[in-house]
Amino acid sequence: MMAKTHNAGAILASLTLYNTLIYEIPTTLEVSVFFSASLISSTLADISHPESRVGRRIRPLSMLIYQHVGHRGLTHSLISVAVLTLIPFIGVMLGYDVVLWGGLGFLIGHISHIILDLLNEPGVALLYPRKKRYRLLKLQTGRLADYMILIVMLGLITWQLSDMAVYWFERFLENFENLSQLFIF
Repeated sequence: MMAKTHNAGAILASLTLYNTLIYEIPTTLEVSVFFSASLISSTLADISHPESRVGRRIRPLSMLIYQHVGHRGLTHSLISVAVLTLIPFIGVMLGYDVVLWGGLGFLIGHISHIILDLLNEPGVALLYPRKKRYRLLKLQTGRLADYMILIVMLGLITWQLSDMAVYWFERFLENFENLSQLFIF
């Protein structure tokens, strides 16, 4: 998948989680950290590919990872998911909510990346260090199907954001109504 498809996938996954399970993250900082971490991690798994967006930016590290574990190996495996799952738990243990929400966002972005790459022809080595690659479809990066998935995800993101706007506007009106009751005799 293209980097922009991975970005959209992470935003969609994060919005879905936020709208269905969380919705009450206590601070604006934690919301910002949650979505930012998700967006950053949406393409970070491709650090193992020297020609990816992130790989080109830190080529020496990307080449090192590529030479030792290959592309779509360790960085696309259940091992990487397990390691990233530790971040939110560390945040909880230390009592840092920002670390919790950042770690959760980072994990969501990473998992969405792996799921989207399962749709590509090369597949991913989910059970790394086993070399067997798993895939759900045989789509090719940058082709029509990739763009179609991107467009569908952007539509779903728009729908979710509009749903959130309605929710927060209704809450604003409730608070405004409660406030106005204070001044009515």
